[in-house]
Amino acid sequence: MSKEAWPALQLSSDEDLLAHMVNNTVNVYKSRNFAQGVQYKLPLKNVGGFGLSPGKDNASLKLAAWTPESKGAPGFVGIWDVAALGKSQDAPAPVARRSFFRANSVRLYWNAPGTALLAITASDVDVTNQSYYGEQKIHYLAADGSNDCLVPSLKDGPIHDAQWSPDGAFFIVVAGFMPAKTVLFDAKCKPVFDLGTGPYNIIRWNPQGRFLALCGFGNLPGDITFLDKKADGKCKVISQVR
Repeated sequence: MSKEAWPALQLSSDEDLLAHMVNNTVNVYKSRNFAQGVQYKLPLKNVGGFGLSPGKDNASLKLAAWTPESKGAPGFVGIWDVAALGKSQDAPAPVARRSFFRANSVRLYWNAPGTALLAITASDVDVTNQSYYGEQKIHYLAADGSNDCLVPSLKDGPIHDAQWSPDGAFFIVVAGFMPAKTVLFDAKCKPVFDLGTGPYNIIRWNPQGRFLALCGFGNLPGDITFLDKKADGKCKVISQVR
């Protein structure tokens, strides 16, 4: 099993439904009664991974899934309403969809309300020969299909981290060759605040979503910068340590 397909089983927020990916299909079961069999089915040829959205109930639950490119056709990530899925071999059209080329793996990140999705695509080889780390891009999809776009490239180089705020109103990206660049976006994928560059590769929010930490670990010196995010998205440095 590839790391993109992990976890193999995913529960809905209320643990009522459980999704499981098999060949060319994502099956959804009632977690408390497997004897009922498959409740919802998403047939999708060569499906490479999936992600259930957060949601208060099954009526608002959405399922994101992606397929790699094949025989010259682009890969894509799509979003489906779980309640609209049936048990047949014919899947309904996704409510949101975004195509991509040059990607053999995808990581899916839902925001907390389940209203938007980030899909980080990656290929092992950079066709421009600019990066040893391959080529990576971040795609944004609104869950209702009202907007899909490529998150603007911050700086040449790899994407180190991307994290939604706990309330799902913002997300932050750190990317590029060192010193990496960090930018805060709102939930509609509009840049809100440029945090500049620094030796960072990890982002962490506090549980309330007001404070965040930019960290540089691994082969970096170990800098940690703590910031206070104001209501309008502007961020102020409150302390720095190494």
